[in-house]
Amino acid sequence: STERSVARFSKGIGGAAGKVAKGVGLMGAAFVGLGLAASKALLSTAEELASLDQKIGTVFDGQSGQIVSSWADDVAHRLGMTRTAAQGLAASTGDLLKPMGFTSSQAAVMSSELVGISGALSEWSAGQKSTTEVADILNKAILGETDGLKQLGISLSAAEVQAEALRVAKAAGRDEITAMDKAVAAQTLIFAKSTDAQAA
Repeated sequence: STERSVARFSKGIGGAAGKVAKGVGLMGAAFVGLGLAASKALLSTAEELASLDQKIGTVFDGQSGQIVSSWADDVAHRLGMTRTAAQGLAASTGDLLKPMGFTSSQAAVMSSELVGISGALSEWSAGQKSTTEVADILNKAILGETDGLKQLGISLSAAEVQAEALRVAKAAGRDEITAMDKAVAAQTLIFAKSTDAQAA
């Protein structure tokens, strides 16, 4: 009868509507889940950037901050990183240099130079080492751990660093070698032994 047909039709429509509603509900839940994951990722990134900015501002303030900021403006794109990331790498190096006796400005200049050459050495390694990885190797070298430099095609012995550090100390009118002298010596020798990478 017509009444039964209408009833069956209504039941069918109701079932279909229920399935659609259920599907929409599942899709909505999925989108909410994706939205929450994206929000967490953005929040994490924002926190990391805020922490990085704080580190940069702590290590380099005033004139030293301007030195590193201007340097990052010039080289960040060539290093293949953001301006903040470049300053962050420099801050990591500067954080090691200042306890050795470097002023903030001296640390800013030396850090910029070391991160800058990290980019050149990264390219020279045909991409086997990233700029960040090279910067880490150089940071260890200025602390006296020079073995890692071999991965970059640089052979540097402790005896060479000691001899150069003595020359630096003598030039400053001192007989005793400081940690600062050794860091300057390591940097000088690294630059001297990587002229091909710099030229390229």
